[in-house]
Amino acid sequence: MNSIKRNGVDIQVAFTLASSRLHAKNIIETGGDVPAEVVATKPGMKLIVRHYTKQALVRIAHRLVRAARPVTRPLLFRLRNYFTSTLRQEMLEEFTKLQKIQYQQHQQIVLEFQRLANSAKIQTRLSQKIFSGQHSLESLQQQLDRIEQKCPGADRQAAVDSLQDDATAAPRQARGEGA
Repeated sequence: MNSIKRNGVDIQVAFTLASSRLHAKNIIETGGDVPAEVVATKPGMKLIVRHYTKQALVRIAHRLVRAARPVTRPLLFRLRNYFTSTLRQEMLEEFTKLQKIQYQQHQQIVLEFQRLANSAKIQTRLSQKIFSGQHSLESLQQQLDRIEQKCPGADRQAAVDSLQDDATAAPRQARGEGA
């Protein structure tokens, strides 16, 4: 019951306070007056005064900061923008360069796809011409028979030449080219 509650442990204060109390108790028991040094030099008083002083200074500092905040925030914001404007400008320039490079690469890819598509179209047209230009053996035999019937006295070489001309003329007519 006679204990003193403390938030933290400060051994120096506890021993000093306990020794001054014992000293004052012994003086009172003997019937003497308590010296002014013992009463005035309580180590707890220094800590209490220091605590209240610190607490008052912290409150004053908080109030000053709160009062200065509306003025300092815009100033600090503008100061930050001033110092970071060159960095922001460089970043925007690099971003535009990057966009240009990406656009050029995209255009190159598109052109390559177009070139591949055109070559594929050309290949399909050529293959169609090749396959359409090939005649079956039966159609060639029929053409050869017609030529021999029309020209019974002509030699075979002339018949073969006309057969080749007919074979090249058929794809031209299919494309719409004149003879």
